[in-house]
Amino acid sequence: MRKEKEQFGFENLPDCAADYIRLVIKKMRWRKKARKDVQAELIAHFEDVLKDCKTIEEKEGTAKELISNFGDAKVLAVLARRAKKRCQPMWVKILIHSLQILGIIILYIAICAGYIGIGKPNISANYVEWLNDYVRGGRNESLNSAPMIKKAAEISIDEPNWLKESNASWPSDFNEIQLKELENWLAQNTEVLETLRNALKKPYYWNIYDTNESDFIKGGPFGSLMKSLSKQRMLARAMNWQVRYSAYKNNTEDAINDAISLCKFGHRMQGNGLLIEQLVGIAIEAVGYSTIFDILDKTTLSAEHLEKMQQFIQQEQDDTVIDIQAEKACLYDFIQRNFTDDGKGGGRPIRQGIGFAGKNLPDLIFNILTFNLPSKKEIIEKIDNIYDIYQRGFDVADMKNIEEQYNKTTQNESLLLQILTPALGKVATLSWRAKTDGDGLIATLVILRYYKQTGKYPDNLEELLNKGFIKRIPFDAFRNGPLTYRKTDTSFILYSFGEDFDDDGGAPSRWGTGKEGGDQVFWPVVHPAKKCK
Repeated sequence: MRKEKEQFGFENLPDCAADYIRLVIKKMRWRKKARKDVQAELIAHFEDVLKDCKTIEEKEGTAKELISNFGDAKVLAVLARRAKKRCQPMWVKILIHSLQILGIIILYIAICAGYIGIGKPNISANYVEWLNDYVRGGRNESLNSAPMIKKAAEISIDEPNWLKESNASWPSDFNEIQLKELENWLAQNTEVLETLRNALKKPYYWNIYDTNESDFIKGGPFGSLMKSLSKQRMLARAMNWQVRYSAYKNNTEDAINDAISLCKFGHRMQGNGLLIEQLVGIAIEAVGYSTIFDILDKTTLSAEHLEKMQQFIQQEQDDTVIDIQAEKACLYDFIQRNFTDDGKGGGRPIRQGIGFAGKNLPDLIFNILTFNLPSKKEIIEKIDNIYDIYQRGFDVADMKNIEEQYNKTTQNESLLLQILTPALGKVATLSWRAKTDGDGLIATLVILRYYKQTGKYPDNLEELLNKGFIKRIPFDAFRNGPLTYRKTDTSFILYSFGEDFDDDGGAPSRWGTGKEGGDQVFWPVVHPAKKCK
């Protein structure tokens, strides 16, 4: 005991005083330095009081009396701890309080993170199976041209690199060596193109998606689909060059039939399935229309041939161009995997679904921290409403305002809805381009047929309607009125206002997107070297 007292500075104090001081220091529960300071102060205080005591007994008695005056060691320890805290420098106090507040914030954030991270979704629907049923529409599989088209695409011989890079649009643009290589390439694809022709005798096209790849978030059926679509586009280019080569060789009947097949190829891919498939279909159909325009420009067709193509294009124009139900299904799948499910249509967002909680990052953070999270039912209702508005945009030609309207539809919605909703305003523009393109081709065919039969061009498009050549006036979605038609000294000009929505007098441009505007000119045909890019 003596050794321990000497070691800690208690050698001049009686045991009762030393034990009391140790107990006070133990009860303080504070930093080591502060405890040492308090211990030294208590030892010094006891030594000052006991210095005049002559005997050990007197020191013991005086020490006990002093301990009694101090009171309970625990109470004294609390008072000492508070005193030390009050004596801390201001910067220390600020630092301590800041760390305490930071700790509370971190703990609260951890609780919030745990809340949105904990929860189990209910994967109750396989939307890939739903998609397969939706695109099939109850039709017999024998009516589906897609399997044969995919087979033809898989075995097709790729286009030569020099041809891919060429700006030529007609076989007469090639030299003898290139023309021979074109002939060889088309000969290699003879069986492929025949398979495509036979496939397109079937009235429908729908893809069959792999139900083992049911998670749209991780790619779902998209991975294998993209590779297949790339091959189908190459197949369309092969058919495109076959049409042009047949027309160049004056095999008019074959050229017209294959041109119709090419347009069928693109049009059949529209109206159902995933959006990327339908956009590829629009692109293929546009190639078909362009090819027919070049045939009209480079060759002379009979009135019967013109009428045959007119009837086909008119029939195709009556079909729906774009359907976005599959895209909505992708969002449904995302929600079921990132929301809890209370069994009544409700639930809260978890993991990636938390992006539905705010329209921007500050709003998102605030709503997470205040637990102001949307319900599953609320988000699904918003998605249904947005997609209903979008679908109407494919049916009503208000091109001047459609992208602005679409942007307004989602600009005040949640961050994830803004990100995951496709750029459907741009898609609607492409859709109406395709419709206007088709009407431009119909109008051109009818005007040329009218000339064949009457020896003159009509004074206006209404004349074609009045004399029964067409059932309706060809429409310009970018004018929200009829296509612009004028007779010239030797021919006629036919065009759409294009995306700048004004009449530039038929100055050629790619849908009015040139630096100085311009119009989408259907006739006379503008060759690549003269086209605005």
